[in-house]
Amino acid sequence: ESKEDRIAKEIARQIPENTSVLVQEPFQILLAEREKIYMFPSRSAPYDLNIKVDYIILNVNNLRLKDVEGWKNWVKELEESNRWKVIIEKDEFIVLRSL
Repeated sequence: ESKEDRIAKEIARQIPENTSVLVQEPFQILLAEREKIYMFPSRSAPYDLNIKVDYIILNVNNLRLKDVEGWKNWVKELEESNRWKVIIEKDEFIVLRSL
């Protein structure tokens, strides 16, 4: 088990079970039992958030992810909108909670 896998599992355990999530890999597997789990349709940023979710979980360490700085800027924009708060930032994993 890699360090990234251990951190991802640790993060997944911290997300309440009855909440909706918008995720990047590997969280679609770790949180697959959720009733409301959504995957990002693209690896490009910025992403137009047009669905209502409780948590956004990003893996900006993903080697296939394009435009990492674009994703980080998108996270910053979400926080500045005062509708989202970064609650976990660990080894390139970022978790935001809807306010």
